[in-house]
Amino acid sequence: MRTKRTLLNMIFSVISLLISSVLTILLTRTVLVYLGSDYNGLNGTITQFLSVLMLFESGFTVAALVKLYKPFGEDDYGEINRILSKTKIKFRQIGWLMLFCGSVAAAVYALFIKTEVDYIIVVLMFLCSIGSTAFNFLYTYKYRLLFQVSQTEYIIYIVNIVQYVIMYSGMMVILATTKNIVFARAFYLLANILAGLAIGFIARRKFKKADYSVECNGIVIEGTKDLFISRLVGICYNSLTFFYMAVFVGTSQTSIYTVYNSVMSLIHNFSNVALNAPQNALGQILNSEKQRVKKTLDEYEYTSVLIISILLSVTMALYIPFIKLYTADVTDANYIQPEIALLLVLITLTQMIHIPSGKCIELSGKFKVVKTIQIITFVSLLILSMAGALIKGLMGLLIAKLITNIILASVEIGYAHIKVVEKSLKRFLLILCPNIAIAATLAFVEYKLMFSIEVTIIRFLICGILLLMVNSLVLVGFGRVFYSEVIKSLFNRVKFMIIRK
Repeated sequence: MRTKRTLLNMIFSVISLLISSVLTILLTRTVLVYLGSDYNGLNGTITQFLSVLMLFESGFTVAALVKLYKPFGEDDYGEINRILSKTKIKFRQIGWLMLFCGSVAAAVYALFIKTEVDYIIVVLMFLCSIGSTAFNFLYTYKYRLLFQVSQTEYIIYIVNIVQYVIMYSGMMVILATTKNIVFARAFYLLANILAGLAIGFIARRKFKKADYSVECNGIVIEGTKDLFISRLVGICYNSLTFFYMAVFVGTSQTSIYTVYNSVMSLIHNFSNVALNAPQNALGQILNSEKQRVKKTLDEYEYTSVLIISILLSVTMALYIPFIKLYTADVTDANYIQPEIALLLVLITLTQMIHIPSGKCIELSGKFKVVKTIQIITFVSLLILSMAGALIKGLMGLLIAKLITNIILASVEIGYAHIKVVEKSLKRFLLILCPNIAIAATLAFVEYKLMFSIEVTIIRFLICGILLLMVNSLVLVGFGRVFYSEVIKSLFNRVKFMIIRK
């Protein structure tokens, strides 16, 4: 049943992500066409500002989820309700703090952004986005925990699918007809509020035993102080480049990076669907069925490496052709910069290969270890980013990210295998190295071939489908020969889910 719910979550997450990604790309295109690169760069800056506000959350959601695993597995709703009541109080504190501090910070930060957009418009854009995020903490997130711990997130994804279609379509219509970014952002806020109310409505009917009003004195959600450093590093990692460019370079140049990063974010998010879908099942195994951990981690890591290898090899081949098509009639900035594409592919690769190991450490409740690893990463990021920015600007910042990723991946993979799961690194390296080598070879050959073709939209789509099929067949075929035991186990899992009634 656990595996079946994981598959359902993955399927609906993929559908939700596909719809949101396509609509986001169309919305970005709409902003570029009707408002220009300045507004698009400003949108990217606001998105990263919101990620900084998530620092107020300090890892509380993960810590609360880990706290819920055991009582939920035992159907102990007395303890579950005490924990839920505590999370409600904490989420509300986070929401109000985020709304107040975020609004003040946005008003100040907007003064320093290098843009031609009026100050009042910039601030209103910030406030609409801050309001949306704050509402999620004030109301929605306390319900999301129930879907997460019960592995029924697919219900949330279904709500999100409806939300995305209405929200993004409405924003594009508003931009095309009024060319008013504030109206579009206000519609975004309204759509998020309605989606949150829908999630709460469903949760109250699905989890009828859940009660958020019971006495919760004595309930402590452990690990938030340790996870704070992890969140801080993640925020600095994702936002430093945007803030540097917005203040010192300008929003038009930020738009170039935003377009490249949006493509890679799409690939990153699709990969994360598969990489994060098993996390709650893995958390339950780590906390109650430790004899299965080694085998489960082998399957998790092979699946992760396979997905990463396929998607990134195809992405590298199609990156520049896509950028050429996407910005064909945008003339206010130079968007064709292959070196950014290559660095972002390498950054994403090194960022994702250690996700299974990171999940093992975090979901096993070793939050102090997470904190220590993230402190090492944080110091490396600050020192390398400062040096990179001073020496080579944007490219220096990207190189700093790449080196930081390598450090973080090495530490997390080593600790998870040796200390948490107590297994050798040999198996992981035998999975990782050959697959990445094959993917790199495919990407190099296909990249050269794509440059020799005059790409149109139809040709791009056909090439994309063909490259995805070829790379998948090559890498899966390689796995069928050299990792037959893992492939067979994964196949049996899928077969079990299909035939089980």
